[in-house]
Amino acid sequence: MDLRASKTGIKDPWDIVGPIAAEIHRIPVHDLPPGISHYSTWCNHVIEEVKEFKTVNTPEVLDALAWINENLPSETRSVLLHGDLLGQNMLWTLSSKFGVIDWEYCSAGDPAHDLAIVTRGVRRPFQVPEGLDYLIDSYRAAGGWALTKINVQVHELLMLLGWYKWSLEGTYGGHGPDQYLARIKNYLRRL
Repeated sequence: MDLRASKTGIKDPWDIVGPIAAEIHRIPVHDLPPGISHYSTWCNHVIEEVKEFKTVNTPEVLDALAWINENLPSETRSVLLHGDLLGQNMLWTLSSKFGVIDWEYCSAGDPAHDLAIVTRGVRRPFQVPEGLDYLIDSYRAAGGWALTKINVQVHELLMLLGWYKWSLEGTYGGHGPDQYLARIKNYLRRL
């Protein structure tokens, strides 16, 4: 599925993604197979991810980590996460049913993570103003958790930090570290 509102036959793609994410997050998490990450709470999920960046000491990274620490999520019990809830992993059948493939990054943690995977920290998710707000509203209307914009922004910022760190290490393709650092700076300005 192409999730850009201007490029898809779906008028409001957030009304597809929100309910799919809400349904995934309602699946009971009992015992996950070995090798699958399982954070005990939403807060623990973020704290563990933050640890990955403790050795990166640029001012922007330190500012980002301080903002994240000021906006930690609650101690709510973790939920099932798809981990890669992008358009190419959502299938729309001819009978208007939806399916989700590619569970390679499945884990248990903070549901805001799955929404951040969709929005990716861009200024206009789905290429519309307030795209993140629309997604959160649709998610909550479909029975999803009471997430806020800040909950998702924490994970968007963690994603940007990851891309920056991995580009420094040479383990992530795409852009060079300077471009990811510029994205972090711009993101912090928007916050």
